Amino acid sequence: MGLVLSVVATLLNLVNPTVAIILIGVLLVCELLEAVVGFCVGCFVYAQFNG
Repeated sequence: MGLVLSVVATLLNLVNPTVAIILIGVLLVCELLEAVVGFCVGCFVYAQFNG
């Protein structure tokens, strides 16, 4: 998912830099949220199994 968006952002950068910057910003936020959610879920599951 991230790779596809990165390629699209790179291509858009040649046509419309402003749109590309917004797209990259959205991509970074999504990646960050995904990492945070994954970390929280991992901690929760670990706590369940290790009481």
